[in-house]
Amino acid sequence: MPHRKEYLDRFDKTDKNGKKYFDGRGEILYLDDVIAKGKPVGDVWYDIMSFQQIPTAKERVEFSTQKPEALLRRIIQASTNENDYVLDFFAGSGTTATVAHKLNRKYLVCEQLDDQIIILLDRLNTVVKGKDTGYLATELKWKGGGSFIYCELMELNEAYINKIKQATTTKELLAIWEAMQKKAFISYKVDPKSINENISDFKELSLKDQKRFLIEILDKNQLYVNYSEIDDKDYNVSETDKKLNKMFYGEV
Repeated sequence: MPHRKEYLDRFDKTDKNGKKYFDGRGEILYLDDVIAKGKPVGDVWYDIMSFQQIPTAKERVEFSTQKPEALLRRIIQASTNENDYVLDFFAGSGTTATVAHKLNRKYLVCEQLDDQIIILLDRLNTVVKGKDTGYLATELKWKGGGSFIYCELMELNEAYINKIKQATTTKELLAIWEAMQKKAFISYKVDPKSINENISDFKELSLKDQKRFLIEILDKNQLYVNYSEIDDKDYNVSETDKKLNKMFYGEV
């Protein structure tokens, strides 16, 4: 079972026989057992340290909840075979994807935050180009290779949310509200007519509260165009995108 030097340094106690060990809250783990004998790991993996414990690790990308590649390697190898699919709904900094790629697994990862997507794409490109210097690349003598496809969901109500956030005046927000009434999906709990009748109250709100109000009344179940609506002419989905989606769902 390979270990980084940072992990081995955690075995910082020595018994009366001169053997180094780590006391994991009562579970004694000897360094010799881990390295030479390949002792099976227990339910709690004390031997894989977090980045809070090894803040200088080379593979860090300054992402607060980033997981060590050693952790994802163990999980993926314990639960999948080569060419199996690995799914991560909350990709974050992309550790799952980068490890799955280097272990010859197929993977599907999802992320919504733009800042995290930038980190994820940068890491994957580094892996593909063979410029990765992380733990697993060193262990596997990774030279690069493979490819991945990056896709974005087609925005619907999310497009209005972005416009609302970028607006700088009440006049802009009122124009967005007019457009929302024509094409956006507004919550069934909201009566647009009532809002229009009391638009003076809306104008008296602070710009921050005006934005909050407009975002709140949008139906959050319609942030993106649903696959079932792919042929709706109102959404103007290109033939290329239609083909890509049908390939993804195995319909071609």
